[in-house]
Amino acid sequence: MRCEVCGRPIQGQPQRVVIDAATLTVCQRCAKYGVPAPQRPKAQPRPQPQPRRAPQLAEEGWDVVPDYAQRVRRAREEMGLTQEVLASYVGEKE
Repeated sequence: MRCEVCGRPIQGQPQRVVIDAATLTVCQRCAKYGVPAPQRPKAQPRPQPQPRRAPQLAEEGWDVVPDYAQRVRRAREEMGLTQEVLASYVGEKE
């Protein structure tokens, strides 16, 4: 690793200092040109979202009701969604 001020290889422990609002990794000799940088908090790993599984629907036993369009529209309006938003949620064209 090289000093970001003088370019020499860093011997020993690198120092993190703030020089003119920039946080730099420098050698011991160049550390005097700045003030010690605040310690960075350790990054917490983000929890991975669990994939949603589509419910397993049996092919038999499912019938389309004659008024399904009115039911979908009523439910959409109750949730305050536009046709465009609902279409984007389900991954279909409007």
